[in-house]
Amino acid sequence: NTGNLLRTRPEILRAVSADGRWLALQEGPWSAQRIRFQEANPSSPASSFTEGDVGPIALSPQGEWVALSIHQYSAVTVRRTESEQTLGTIQGAPWEFRKVAVSPEGFVVATTGLGAAIWLWDSASGRRLYVLRPVGGGVRGIAFGPDGKLVASGAAQASEGGNILKWWDVSSGKETKGPVGTEDIVLNLRFSPDGRYLATAGRQVRLWDLASGAMVLEFSGYPGVVISVAFSPDAKRLAANGTDGVKVWDINTGEQLLKFGERNTGSGVVSFSPDGRLVAATTGSAALKVYDLATGRELQSLSFPRHASALAFSPDGSLLMLGSSAPAFPRFELVPGTWGTLTAWEVSSGRRLYTLTPGDWVSAVAFSQDGRSVMAAFGDMSKAGRVKLWDALSGQEVRVLLERVAQGASVFSPDRRWFASGMNDTTGTIKLWRLP
Repeated sequence: NTGNLLRTRPEILRAVSADGRWLALQEGPWSAQRIRFQEANPSSPASSFTEGDVGPIALSPQGEWVALSIHQYSAVTVRRTESEQTLGTIQGAPWEFRKVAVSPEGFVVATTGLGAAIWLWDSASGRRLYVLRPVGGGVRGIAFGPDGKLVASGAAQASEGGNILKWWDVSSGKETKGPVGTEDIVLNLRFSPDGRYLATAGRQVRLWDLASGAMVLEFSGYPGVVISVAFSPDAKRLAANGTDGVKVWDINTGEQLLKFGERNTGSGVVSFSPDGRLVAATTGSAALKVYDLATGRELQSLSFPRHASALAFSPDGSLLMLGSSAPAFPRFELVPGTWGTLTAWEVSSGRRLYTLTPGDWVSAVAFSQDGRSVMAAFGDMSKAGRVKLWDALSGQEVRVLLERVAQGASVFSPDRRWFASGMNDTTGTIKLWRLP
């Protein structure tokens, strides 16, 4: 409140509880032999000590217990901060617990060490819940086929013996055979409207023939990473957004038709208008730009303050809806429920109609087929989300369509009958919901 210095201690701060009430303090700069746990209030007496060569420490959200590892980090002890009472011990191999973290709710302890695995434990019982092996990299891109019968996903890295591109039959949920890619990363993918091609974005932009499963074209000269791709409605052009700005190509010839914008790192979206005349994309200067493809002229430059995550034109091309999310690796503390936004603009005038703040992340946005409503998947940090419907012109909430949807790469089917979301883990799992 005042910025006044309350007290100086000749100790090293090793951990702080999420509510700021409890501290873990190391006595002296050269030894981790003695750790004290006490309340942050300067007048509070020291609570308790622990002895030994203490490694990583993580306090529970309210500071009632602490998870800490002792030399050689082959076990994690969960004990109360106000006493020496041990609640449980998690055993492992030597040097396995070099990093320890506690979930925001305090129910789960995560540990990792020399191996590649991340272990999740129940904080109350010490029981191992899951083993995450970051080999497949999780689902990074997801798309429905134009007829809604097929859903495809791409990963950051292929799982052992698996494929980066995976395909499922929507009606049966069974995985089907798709193109076998040599790409080591897929961040985004889209089917062409005529159902002939699939475009994948990663270190390059690649075009796949769905009938043969063969790669038919690679759009070179794109240094860095490509974050998102989109087909024009007539399936004759392909647009990409990434670290080299926004590019539009002719699919038949591979010729580059247009380039604009600054480099995008971490977030970037692109979309064609329904009549194929316009292309809209976010650029590194925090601007949503709209270009006329015939003339190459910039029509609008619309400012937005967040990380772009989803973009859609209304069916008549008169409105643009942009979804944004909290950054994946924030450099400062986020205020829950304030980062995810939905902003609507009038394309012809650039006038902003409204901005909604539904949560911290928005993973997908789409207009209803009649253009009167807009739907979006959203949620708060590290929590399951919802799909809601709003009036497209006023932004007034209409109703909740789905509860408890997964936070991950998401998409609505072209006929608006289905919603799909990829899990943020290494399983490559896709969850499907039927929209009411």
